[in-house]
Amino acid sequence: MPAQRRFIRYPVSDEDIVARTIYGMHVTVLNMGLLGSTISHSKPLGANTDFLLILNTGEETFDLNAELVWQKLSGYHKNRKGESVPYYTTGLRFLDLLTPKGNQLKDFLLDGRESAESRLTSRIFKMNEAVRASLMEFTSCTVRNLSSGGMQIERQTNLRPEERLPIEVSIPGESHFLVRGRVACCLEQTGEAGSYYDIGIEFAEIADVDRRSLDGLIRTLANRGTRPD
Repeated sequence: MPAQRRFIRYPVSDEDIVARTIYGMHVTVLNMGLLGSTISHSKPLGANTDFLLILNTGEETFDLNAELVWQKLSGYHKNRKGESVPYYTTGLRFLDLLTPKGNQLKDFLLDGRESAESRLTSRIFKMNEAVRASLMEFTSCTVRNLSSGGMQIERQTNLRPEERLPIEVSIPGESHFLVRGRVACCLEQTGEAGSYYDIGIEFAEIADVDRRSLDGLIRTLANRGTRPD
């Protein structure tokens, strides 16, 4: 007799729930202009992903929404353990030019930055080491089922088992909540559109207010007559 699951799992249609995994990493800004930036980092970035580049000058911190333009594997270097790890170079395009963030970026670039080259559309500036940068990666994923204890998602890039990361869960037209998930399993699958990853997420941490939103969603699925898996 199969073991009984601890939580009832409800199948979810694409229209019911929208989820995004959130991943943050430190990056090195190689250069920057009004239109975009070139960065170096240790983890490949996913396609169909939203990015937020956060800059800290020591005196101020601001962020810029961006999209991926190009990416390449640039080489390998040794980490602290002496292991050879890859590093990537990526071009980002900024999406905030017509907002107050665009004016903030312009002031930042003109504030004593060393100009590297000139272009018709934008000047390119080198960044000094005092500027610290991080990149937030928001990757949309498809939710296949949901329970009070976790969910099954599909996404185009893999996640490491036992990895923990924030996940934003949105109910279209209603509220959204945030959980910290643990990757219980990650299996590569092949479908008509190509390969993808089937990922089991356990809800490891969730605030009380977000737990109430999750419980309300579970009740909605149950009252809707959705048959558990």
